[in-house]
Amino acid sequence: MNKISPGLSEEELKLIEKESTLMRQIPSNSEATIVLVGNDDALQGVTIAFVRLAESVYMPNITEVPIPVRFLCILMGPSSADLDYKEIGRSISTLMSNQVIIPSVTFLTPLF
Repeated sequence: MNKISPGLSEEELKLIEKESTLMRQIPSNSEATIVLVGNDDALQGVTIAFVRLAESVYMPNITEVPIPVRFLCILMGPSSADLDYKEIGRSISTLMSNQVIIPSVTFLTPLF
């Protein structure tokens, strides 16, 4: 308990403070990209899915800050593949933070 906000723990106060500091640095019209990577030996090959949602949605349990999610990228494959999935995920995340790339993927024509 704290004296400033009864009912909130010190940890919750730190989280709220961190979130508000981050939110001040993010433009109001921002959208998030969620990149998930993993390996499973039951898979025989590498699979990647890149999804652009028609409407951005809030996913508060996934994103660190409350901004809507527009893109999902899921990459999975066997651990025997000679790939570093985490580094590929970092590369995709970096691309999705580039202001030149975003318009290119935002206005892609759906395949189906």
